[in-house]
Amino acid sequence: MLTSNESNDLFFLFIIVSCFTLNSILNLDLRGLIYLVGLLLACFVATVVSKIGVAIKNSGIASDL
Repeated sequence: MLTSNESNDLFFLFIIVSCFTLNSILNLDLRGLIYLVGLLLACFVATVVSKIGVAIKNSGIASDL
């Protein structure tokens, strides 16, 4: 469960990313869209690495190393 500070941090992060992307779209500038694609890619990679780490931890492979 998120605390109120974490919830506020996520809200403000969402606002900043949304404003940057919207400004980029309105000004026909690709910088914001490239930033958004990179941000989504980084989130995807972090999720995959986290799931792999949990699977390794649960399988017992990590204790053999």
